[in-house]
Formats: sequence, structure tokens, C-alpha cells
Amino acid sequence: MADEDDLLRSVALQNAQAILLARQRAEQELIQAKAALEQKTEELAHAKELFQNVFDQAGVGIARIDAAGRWLMVNPRLCEMLGYTPEELLAVRLSQLTHPDDVAADSEMMFYLLSGEGRVYRREKRYLRKDGTVVWVNLTLSVERGMARDADRSLIAVIQDITERKKAEDERQVFVS
Repeated sequence: MADEDDLLRSVALQNAQAILLARQRAEQELIQAKAALEQKTEELAHAKELFQNVFDQAGVGIARIDAAGRWLMVNPRLCEMLGYTPEELLAVRLSQLTHPDDVAADSEMMFYLLSGEGRVYRREKRYLRKDGTVVWVNLTLSVERGMARDADRSLIAVIQDITERKKAEDERQVFVS
């Protein structure tokens, strides 16, 4: 009986040691996983900060536009270019700011991109500023890739003000004529 009790104690002790060792390993793995998660979180925060700095400080207008032509994100340069606050611009549809002579071409461009026929579209076009004046822009649109569903697709717009260049071209044309 004593041998049996000693054997049971020995097995129990070995089991307890195995459980303790497994727990220590699990705790160590948890500590390593937590450290890796913290590092990835810091990297993600840095990447987000870098993106936000580029977006906010770019010398051109940058925006995200949904498939229905609503502004999703607008940067300060675009707001300045069009004369709107970010809140005002986000409440206005793209078609409302497009010069009437450019609306049809914009509709074709959206279909071209969202149907998958094209990846990038570039053109010179006109927007109407909040004060009613025309601003000429060089617009580059591309479909945001990697969205989970086609319905979630949005467009990335890079918008450069070319109004001064257009004025100079018009003046040169008048001078040459």
C-alpha cells in the first residue's frame, strides 16, 4: 500500500510539474505575443500618422470618392482650392461641383473605372468653386483596390489646380492670333 501511495504521489508530482511547465511555456508565449502585438500596433500607428501627414500636407488636392460620387475624405488643399470647409465639401456631391460642360465626361469616366475597364483615368476639367468661379484642374482618378466587396469600392482622386496655366495658355492664344 505504501508503495502504491508513493507511486501515486510520484505520478501526481510529475503531472503537477508537467502542468507547471506547460503553464510557464504558455505564459512565455503570451508575453511574446503581447510584445509582438505592441510592436505591430506601434508600426500601424506610425503608418497611419505618415499617411495622415502626406494627406494633410500634400500640395495637391487628394480625396476619396464613393461610387455614387460622394466625397468620403478631402484634404485641406482640396478644400482651399474649391473654397469649402471640409464639412461643407463632404456634404456636396461631386457632380454639383463639376462644370456643366464636364458632367457627361465625368459620368463616362466613373463607369469606365468602376466597371473594371480601366485602372486610372486622367483629364483636365473644371470645377465650380463655392464663390461660383471656375477652377481648372488636372484630375487623376484610380479605383481603390483591395476592398472586400465591389459595392465598397471607392475612387482615389488627385487634383492639381492648373487655372493659372490655362489662363496663360488663353492669353498666349490671344497674343498669337
